Amino acid sequence: MVNGKRVGDPKVDTKVTKEPVDEVVLVGAKVDEKVTYKTIHKGDDGKVLKEENTAAEKSEFEGYKYVKTESDNSDKLNVVTTHHYHKLITTYKGVDENGKEVVLEKVDGTKDKKDFKGYIFEKTEKLDNGDVVHHYKAKKADEKKKPVETGASAGSMLLPIGALGASVALLGVAKFKSKRK
Repeated sequence: MVNGKRVGDPKVDTKVTKEPVDEVVLVGAKVDEKVTYKTIHKGDDGKVLKEENTAAEKSEFEGYKYVKTESDNSDKLNVVTTHHYHKLITTYKGVDENGKEVVLEKVDGTKDKKDFKGYIFEKTEKLDNGDVVHHYKAKKADEKKKPVETGASAGSMLLPIGALGASVALLGVAKFKSKRK
């Protein structure tokens, strides 16, 4: 040091790494005492999604949404980190003809709306926890048996088309006979 300022290269290596650390030796601990890390990824349905013998960040799992992380370092030599995930569910709910709410179907994961016999889709709702609810209402009796409206009856359309086809066929035969002579 000259006049209170550091001169020359520092004597300490300042290289930083972002790779997970498997073991750490605590300062003041005996050299043979190593800290071990364990990371558990667990769904709220009780299923262990993944276990790692290292300190690891949260992960992505299909059908699950990350919720929170808890760390247990009560034993300073064995640190256990648990990442908690919510299992996503899609619920198809309907309101029947009596106004009573019924669950039409419940499936794992987030799914698109689909058709249910006797029900009309109304809206989709995404809940704060990531679950999806598709809402349906019962079809009224007059909506169930509505005839298809075409603007013209099928019989009135077939006659002109049939006559047109026969005319074209006759013209084709007449031209063919006239060319053969």
